[in-house]
Amino acid sequence: MKTIYADPIHWTTINLMDMPGLDGWLITGVHTQPRFRGNGYASDLLDRVCQDADEEHVRLFLEISPDGTGLNDAALDAFYRKHGFQEWEDGDEGSRVREPRTD
Repeated sequence: MKTIYADPIHWTTINLMDMPGLDGWLITGVHTQPRFRGNGYASDLLDRVCQDADEEHVRLFLEISPDGTGLNDAALDAFYRKHGFQEWEDGDEGSRVREPRTD
């Protein structure tokens, strides 16, 4: 599975890949056109991804990488923590995981 969640009006996308051995999806990219950043569009789209992951009972994985975002590691970490991501102890430095919610 390779999936793209998109908000074409606000030029925001989230790219996913299936991680069958880990029962989850890997977020390979979150992109928002610079002129639309800071308005919550990526956050809204990530909420949809998280909701779908919860419905499918799969974990979400990602690696924090500030390249091209204009944000530092701390700001990205805060953004993803707001969506339920925590440090993934089995992953590399910067790796995060979000367990599916059942409520």
